[in-house]
Amino acid sequence: MIKGLYIWQIRNCENGNIERIVTRAKAAKLSHVLIKIANGAAGYNYIDGVDKAKELADALKIEGIDPIGWQYVFGVDPYGEAMTANRRMRETGCLGFAIDAEKEYRDDPANKAKATTYMANLDFPEPKAFASYRYPEVHPKMPYGVFLAGCDLVMPQVYWMEANNPTEQLDECIKQYRKITDLPILPTGSAFCEHGWCPTKQEIIDFAEHAKSLDLPGVNFWEWANTVANDFWITVKDIEWEETEPPVEPPVDCCEELTDALMDYGRVVEANATKIEELEARAIFWDLNIDNHNKLVDRFDELEESVADLLAILQLLMTRIEVLENKTIPETNHSHWWQRWFK
Repeated sequence: MIKGLYIWQIRNCENGNIERIVTRAKAAKLSHVLIKIANGAAGYNYIDGVDKAKELADALKIEGIDPIGWQYVFGVDPYGEAMTANRRMRETGCLGFAIDAEKEYRDDPANKAKATTYMANLDFPEPKAFASYRYPEVHPKMPYGVFLAGCDLVMPQVYWMEANNPTEQLDECIKQYRKITDLPILPTGSAFCEHGWCPTKQEIIDFAEHAKSLDLPGVNFWEWANTVANDFWITVKDIEWEETEPPVEPPVDCCEELTDALMDYGRVVEANATKIEELEARAIFWDLNIDNHNKLVDRFDELEESVADLLAILQLLMTRIEVLENKTIPETNHSHWWQRWFK
């Protein structure tokens, strides 16, 4: 099992002291630390012109702790955001990547096209996670399908703010995500206070223990500076699972599930295209009044939009399969991170 902690602003964590951050991460037995490396189309976590994200990533790797870069995306410039992600992943040497998409993407009428542009232009081979809302059904406008088609893991934000039921919320989160994806789920829990609300220490423990009982691969928590400031550090530090050795060999066929998904989507596209043809044929022979005609036009529009969305996802899946087929496990002591994502 794995346990991670987000870092938002390095300068606010241990006063920006890289050595102290790494020492505390090691003492807490963190398997990984999620470092913000980009905010939209701009790089992030520079201090006085120094790339502290790279310094921290390098120092963590020396101690066997995996640095995972994350980016908050706005969708204003999806191509620019993807280019920044590519550059920052190369600059920092992070071993994985998380995409934090929230209300800006959810509320953008062109979000599917923008998400497609963004995902299609990510060109690094490191594993990718989608880190967004805990309940997909509450945010149906978020283009989950596009993001998830290019990811290897889901990191939902299970923040039980203004409530005291972390285990019930985690159950509901898993239930809703399982309706739209089979990807591994690594939930992020609350270790922060906001607007006068704080979780209890027991709730943080209950969240982690429940994740363990559900056989999830591990947990994350938000966020380092808040965790320390609100006296949750020891609680998070003491959360642990039995350590298991990672698999020695990477999966032989990492693309099998994606290939199956590709075929499934292809069948859906074909079925919808057939429906459009049937409706077109019916329109020729029907003596339509204006109401039926308008309904038929609306149905055409719905099906054509559905086919367009599915074709975009198909393209992402084909790109993902090509990347995975050419992927090699790096010859470093961090190859276990890749194996965790693809086991």
